[in-house]
Amino acid sequence: MASKGGNATIQIISSSTGTKSTYDIVADAAGAVDKFTLGNPTEYAVAGEKLEIPFTALDQYGNAVTAYDALAGKVNLQANGAGLSFVKKTDGTAKLVLDLTGVTVPANSDLPVYMTSVVAANGNYSSASVNVKNTAVPKSIGGIKASSKKATTLALPGGNVELTYKDLDVLDQYGRVMSNDNVEKWLQVSGNKIVVKQADATTASAVKVYQNAATTDIASADLTDT
Repeated sequence: MASKGGNATIQIISSSTGTKSTYDIVADAAGAVDKFTLGNPTEYAVAGEKLEIPFTALDQYGNAVTAYDALAGKVNLQANGAGLSFVKKTDGTAKLVLDLTGVTVPANSDLPVYMTSVVAANGNYSSASVNVKNTAVPKSIGGIKASSKKATTLALPGGNVELTYKDLDVLDQYGRVMSNDNVEKWLQVSGNKIVVKQADATTASAVKVYQNAATTDIASADLTDT
């Protein structure tokens, strides 16, 4: 049995001479997850998002276990109010993902989420926790994306620039660059908009960047001295 190991006898007989050789082979049990330890993520845990949780898994020989097939179903995972499961990566290894998409965080406070793991074969136990922060929203603009082809230097007055949220590094309240998809969802809420202003207050022109589903997501503005 692969889980227990054992002895196997192999016999080889020559078909021409009848000479016989016999070999005894001792097979160790196949490596299987024996110890599993949850780690603490270095990134923010934010409601509405998914967060990778670091972990360490070892077999009975002290070797690292990283394969998805060797971990999925072998470790029982739980998290209060959130999903916690292994995800198979393209190379066949596993990553552990905490799904916070359905979590609601109270106003003005973090929500603690406790995670536990139990190795099914032997009951080895581990626990960890994260403090989930409120849903990310646009808070500031870090600048024009490096990938944007839009001009950043224009003559005043009369210069013209067209921008969309996709041209901007939009930062959330935690200082992270938000994905275009998340910014778009926020902009689709009535009343939400992003305004870009020049740093020099004496020539403070503004470019409004917003989502207009009926026509276009491009906001066009003439740069003026007012």
